[in-house]
Amino acid sequence: MNKEEEIFRLAAVLYKDGNYEVSKENTLKKIVKAIFLENDNISKTISEIISAIFENYTLNFSEDEIELVIEKNSKIFQITKPQPIKYNLIEKDYIKLKNKIEKNDLNFYINKYLKDIKSKNLEEDKNKILQFLYN
Repeated sequence: MNKEEEIFRLAAVLYKDGNYEVSKENTLKKIVKAIFLENDNISKTISEIISAIFENYTLNFSEDEIELVIEKNSKIFQITKPQPIKYNLIEKDYIKLKNKIEKNDLNFYINKYLKDIKSKNLEEDKNKILQFLYN
């Protein structure tokens, strides 16, 4: 997945529910959820989560910050291995998030926009938008 797709997926995770609450804790929770979404919910240590966040979004967080978010959201995250301790999303939350993101991907929004403006040539206009975004 390229950087633009990763950022779009992150934005989709951050704003999927229409909740625009901007707090560091809430945003970090959604970023951690996005990491599991992008990695097929494979269990990760806190250090692996931090590395994945940095690799994907060039953001730095401490182990304490990640641990606190996971502990406060034990209904969403679960411990999957005791040594070393690894976490992932609870399966039902992972599937729910994955389905919502797949349903409303970038193509969904482009197509909706083109229909709203009554585009005469959907495919050509869609390609122009994609070229603008990715070139």
